[in-house]
Amino acid sequence: MKRFLFSFGLLACWFGMLAQCPGLTPTTLPFTEDFESYTGAVLPSANDSTFNCSPTYKWDFRSEQGFSQLSFTSTAHTGSQSAVMDVTSSINLDTGYTTLTINLSSYTASTNDVVLSFYYRENGDETHPEDKVWIRGSSTDSWIEILDWNAAGNGSTWTLGRFVINNILATNSQSLSATTQIRWGQTDDYPWGSDGFAFDDVSIEEVTCGAPSAIAATNVGSSSLDLNWTTGGASAWQISYDTTGMAVGNNITNVTGTLPFTVTGLEQGVTYDFYVRDSCAVGDVGFWTGPYSVTMSCAGYTALYSNNFDAQAASQEATCWAQYATYSSAYAEVRAGGSPRSGNQQLSMYSSFANAANDTVIAISPQFTDIATGDKQLRFFAKTSDLVNDLIIGTIATPSPTATFNGIDTITFNSVNTYEEIIIELTTANGYNGTDEYVVLGHSLGSTYDYIYIDDFNYEVIPACKKPLSFTLNGVTDSTATIGFDSRGNGNYEYMFGPVNFNQATATVYSTSNNPIVVDSLYANYTYEIYVGNNCGANGTSVWSGPFTFTTECAPFSMFTTDFESDALDQVPDCWDFYETYSSAWIEVEDYGTAYGG
Repeated sequence: MKRFLFSFGLLACWFGMLAQCPGLTPTTLPFTEDFESYTGAVLPSANDSTFNCSPTYKWDFRSEQGFSQLSFTSTAHTGSQSAVMDVTSSINLDTGYTTLTINLSSYTASTNDVVLSFYYRENGDETHPEDKVWIRGSSTDSWIEILDWNAAGNGSTWTLGRFVINNILATNSQSLSATTQIRWGQTDDYPWGSDGFAFDDVSIEEVTCGAPSAIAATNVGSSSLDLNWTTGGASAWQISYDTTGMAVGNNITNVTGTLPFTVTGLEQGVTYDFYVRDSCAVGDVGFWTGPYSVTMSCAGYTALYSNNFDAQAASQEATCWAQYATYSSAYAEVRAGGSPRSGNQQLSMYSSFANAANDTVIAISPQFTDIATGDKQLRFFAKTSDLVNDLIIGTIATPSPTATFNGIDTITFNSVNTYEEIIIELTTANGYNGTDEYVVLGHSLGSTYDYIYIDDFNYEVIPACKKPLSFTLNGVTDSTATIGFDSRGNGNYEYMFGPVNFNQATATVYSTSNNPIVVDSLYANYTYEIYVGNNCGANGTSVWSGPFTFTTECAPFSMFTTDFESDALDQVPDCWDFYETYSSAWIEVEDYGTAYGG
């Protein structure tokens, strides 16, 4: 008879493939299994393989065709391991079953609920009929389906499954017994990493405190809501809530008295998950019911509003923003790709195949309720993947693509994939109509499959002393640089400069009324940074604008030798220039081939 070795804790036990456990003795609940004590894998078999034979319960695994397996991996809900059902290779489709048999005869006549709980997740598994979980009162009863992995659709997120099994059995004319069974099934043709299901933290408990039901929210505003539910029998409860995806148990609040209960201090536009449980006595609480998800309404913002889009859900509209695209795969939403200016996300406006005259890709800001005072500005950073694209900026009265658009500015970009700071004053002098409360950012759709990215977006009061913008290098020699900028109406300036990443705290600050600024006494063939600010007298000084980076020219040589060893690879050598008539020709320093020296 074939055998396999399975290590359980510090004890190595041999089981025959058809091994049978002796009669199980009654279990005293709670029962828990976290799979931390197991190592290796339960090898495929066309028969039941008992891999844990305890006095009150046993675990079995069966592979229908001999290709499925049960392994214990580091993908865990808690601890370091979970149970994973998949196949040994990617060439065969097979179904595996993991079964827990447990003696629950002591609870057959119990008036309390007996609750089965476990966490589960998938790994991109395809839909198959046997991707399910079942229970039955005894080993001779019919199986009752309690969970369809496919319908749950939880993806790679651990999800809690909880089932009042005595009620489920009673509804199907079954009851708890000495051979009550729970079975996890899974059909697969790829190992974990491509397919498969995992489950962890299995528990069976007798519950003396009931569970609430019918959670509902009313009077949902921008910062508060009324939460109601049907009690499981208690007159006191606990609620737990946080943003979507929370671990249940956060922000626990004790509730007594008349329902509904008003929850305050919430953020507008944010989606929250709520859980509720009965509290029957000190230390006697029921199971959590939930999550019940609610999205708070958007009531509008006043300056200062800042958003770097890092706290937003990816591949969705930013909180309290809206998007509109006439082409199905175009979008204006939060994405992680494209090298954000700060953090790990930005607002991405993608044209896809949209570029016809009637196509549109726009992002609509939240409502800014104090914009009509005429003293606000937008300050953000933008870049494009192609210089044929412009960023169109304007306002609308309502967050609808059919609202009348009031254009304010069109931004042309200076370089590809380089963030540029954009400041747009929302004043009547600059084209704002004085009444609209929503800002529109539009993709000009200069070409297909192109991006415009927005990051570090600010809606703010126009400062009393405005910062300069739009640096230009008007001229450079081996010892001087002439740098112009948009002073934005001011005539006195401060500036500081130094090597790249110089210490601004200890740098010398110079004052001037000249624009452009001439910086002299520089080293030849050297890269510098410069910062410029406005000095507005009684209105103080602006924040620094910069850094603007420039490199001085090489000084003339009376004698020149080089072996190119100190020059950067894949670039033109220092102080050399080149001319090419064919696009794919080049002159640069390389380290392949045969060098004369070095």
